[in-house]
Amino acid sequence: MKFLFVFAVLAVAASVHAADPNEFNPIEFDRYNNGISNDSNDMRGAYFVPDNYDPNKSYALVVAYHGLGRTGANSTYDGQAHLTTNNFNNLLDAAKTNDFILYAPQTYAGWGVDQVDNTLNVVGRLSQQYNIDTSRIYATGLSLGGGATWTAISQYSGVFAAGVPIAGVSTVGLGWAIPANMTDVPVWAFHADNDPTVGVAASRDTLNAIRAANGDPAWDYSAGNGNTGAPYYSDGSRYYEDGNLRYTEYDTGGHNVWGRAYNEDATLYPWMLSQTRTVDTLQEGQTVRFNTGWSSLTKETTVDGKHWNSMTYGLGQTTGIVRAFARTDDTNTATTLMLEIVDNFQNDVGSANTPVVDEVGWAVWSATNPAVMRILGLTPGGEYDLEFFATAGADGATRYTAFDEFGNPVSGVLDYGNNIDATVLLQSVFADANGALTIEVQGDAPGSFGYVNWFSITAVTIPEPGALMLLLPAAAFLIVHRR
Repeated sequence: MKFLFVFAVLAVAASVHAADPNEFNPIEFDRYNNGISNDSNDMRGAYFVPDNYDPNKSYALVVAYHGLGRTGANSTYDGQAHLTTNNFNNLLDAAKTNDFILYAPQTYAGWGVDQVDNTLNVVGRLSQQYNIDTSRIYATGLSLGGGATWTAISQYSGVFAAGVPIAGVSTVGLGWAIPANMTDVPVWAFHADNDPTVGVAASRDTLNAIRAANGDPAWDYSAGNGNTGAPYYSDGSRYYEDGNLRYTEYDTGGHNVWGRAYNEDATLYPWMLSQTRTVDTLQEGQTVRFNTGWSSLTKETTVDGKHWNSMTYGLGQTTGIVRAFARTDDTNTATTLMLEIVDNFQNDVGSANTPVVDEVGWAVWSATNPAVMRILGLTPGGEYDLEFFATAGADGATRYTAFDEFGNPVSGVLDYGNNIDATVLLQSVFADANGALTIEVQGDAPGSFGYVNWFSITAVTIPEPGALMLLLPAAAFLIVHRR
């Protein structure tokens, strides 16, 4: 597992008008379901919901990544330490004024790709609990969290409608922020020319890398270039804008400029909250494939040696959303699909990038009590095909079950003993009235394990918008089944 280390200790501002943690609700990502263990697998955090929240109204969501100085450590890893300084106070004020939900995760181990994934899984969980407008999800962060912002809008370029990195470290050289992934994501970056901690080149070079990926010439940051004073300063600060990119370079302020940036009420928030990005549900003929072990298995589209929707160790044991905004198998297009573990698998087996017969995936030790997953974000009443692959060195078979439009089980059995390329197909299974599709995985007989290495869902028939769906009462079974 990778983490981001910064060579300089990042400064933390003194507490002035600090955000009140009592205004936030705690929320945790607990991998393995065994309690927060203060390591890279788990994540604490907190979120703010406007006092006048109306469930009939959709809300924008802003994900705010803290800097290195607010990283949790042992007794201070409480999910609130990053709220007790003035780092996010102006951002919180803006959330109250503009009626958006604010999620502020706290990492224990830096902002690597795994940690950013965890924050998106929490976003998925929040979207189940609140009426979040998935076309208006934004990422912002300061210092180390500015680097997390670059990573997030690259790794989830189809999800975030805009990014606002402030005095951010660069994650391009680490391969976490890929410039080509960010060419169509609106960005407004902020940095100070005299930043002694994270040099201004971090923002300048990242922006020019995005411009190069888009075929645009580099911005010239030398003295006298840029729009001095525009659009609102007369102190020598410079402003650049072209296409999707905006950049404010303060003339002074050192490293701690986020309070100033988050206080740009008349300019920053109207711009950010006006950006939208449509995240679509699965369309007819499209496939999403979930890989349960970061491995390269047969019949997969891969990038950088892993599948688009690969998942790290332990997520099979983690109830709740474990993969948010899953991407299509062929074009890496973000969708509304989310994978939820309802009744967890007992264990993950194998390790990353091992051969296909080495049991890479999730296992449940029972032929009677299945592991239960749900795919969320589907079209209510939509018809889908499911395909499953499993392999293990031992002999045995796994039974996979989903449900048709009447709530009747549709099952298939796959022999997993040293399996190389055989799969099992469940055809004509249906999403319920909430757009959820339930899957059960279990051993087919006593002594058999239930294994899954990867599985896919393909849209077969999607009802026309507004079409009358005659969902029989039995379909209600799907909504509450195994909860």
